[in-house]
Amino acid sequence: MRKIFTVLAMALIYAISISQAHAAVKKGEAALIVSVSAGNGHTMALDDKGQLWAWGNNYYGQVGDGNISTYHDPIYDDESDDEFQEIVNGRVRNIDNDVYKPKLIMNNVRAIYARNNSSFAITNDNKLYAWGYNAEGQLGDGTAANKSKPAFIMDSVLDIESRWSRTFITKTDGTLWIAGIKFGAQHNDGTEPTLLYSNVKKAVYDGATNSNGGLLVLTNDNKVISYMPKDRSIGEYIFFEWKQFSDIVDISSAFQQVYVLTKSGDVFGWGPGSELGIEVNEFWVHSPAFIASKIKRILKGHIFIRNDDALLIWGTVPEVEDYMNSDGTDGGGSLIGDLIVYGKTPGSILKNIKMAEKGESHFIAVGKDGNVYTWGDNFYGQLGDGSNKKRTVPKRIVFP
Repeated sequence: MRKIFTVLAMALIYAISISQAHAAVKKGEAALIVSVSAGNGHTMALDDKGQLWAWGNNYYGQVGDGNISTYHDPIYDDESDDEFQEIVNGRVRNIDNDVYKPKLIMNNVRAIYARNNSSFAITNDNKLYAWGYNAEGQLGDGTAANKSKPAFIMDSVLDIESRWSRTFITKTDGTLWIAGIKFGAQHNDGTEPTLLYSNVKKAVYDGATNSNGGLLVLTNDNKVISYMPKDRSIGEYIFFEWKQFSDIVDISSAFQQVYVLTKSGDVFGWGPGSELGIEVNEFWVHSPAFIASKIKRILKGHIFIRNDDALLIWGTVPEVEDYMNSDGTDGGGSLIGDLIVYGKTPGSILKNIKMAEKGESHFIAVGKDGNVYTWGDNFYGQLGDGSNKKRTVPKRIVFP
């Protein structure tokens, strides 16, 4: 009986949160965006009313509207005239259910995370929901099936970090949990969250300390620790404390580089030197190097927000060409060059910016006035402007 009650209670919680999303913003009430997030080909935004908006690639259900994108050769009849068509490698495909403008997904949300082809949201009462790609169980719902709508995962969640096949969940009590491919002390099949560590404030993917991939953790007593693989076959990891840091307030990661922000606004980073953010000849910078000063926020991708609210970016933005498999299913994408090339060191792109993120090949930024700007690759409509045309400069997008 207790199990039945628990299932019914969880279903009721889900129904309340999701059904509220169908109540659109009243006419004349513009959405004031407070946070944004960018995945591989989809994008998310959170407004000041707690409403989560999403758009872009929906092949794995990562937009969260209950649909799955299908990719197929066109059928030339009257019913297909309105379908979106795109020529890819000499073939025409139709795209059903990709979302080219912001779409309201759920309500009562305080934090959003678009990560690769998966999506996550934390509600105001600290409940974690997840949807999208789930082949390795990284959503943490106890299955390995993709989800096209937000699925409840667990309570009392503070923050998450997800990269490809793993999701790290930081709870409000300071414990760190993992869902997905085996890491450290994980003992189940990975589809349900497993406790890893305690005393954690934030965790990010660390491909810099060890190229095989690990975890960078900021503890509640402000220590910075790297967890590195020792023997992947048995999930054995060792840890290394960066004892030169005593005043770290935040951590972040890019592709393989990691960054730490001090209380005084200085940023240090390490990892591959080519896009670390400084002029350096080393292929790999193994020790923390000074990157920039007067920084207030360090964000996913090569992005800083300076004290004067300027958006700083560096490195390259790849252009991705999509292709189809012989059976008409989505074959993924391949890099065909650089769409945008920024400098080797952080440079100002926009002013009066509150937050920004970089996906695989596109950017999204939100201004202090709540306006949202996107640029970069737009193959899946991830820029949210109603088209699939790429842009190399930021442009404001409009919400319903």
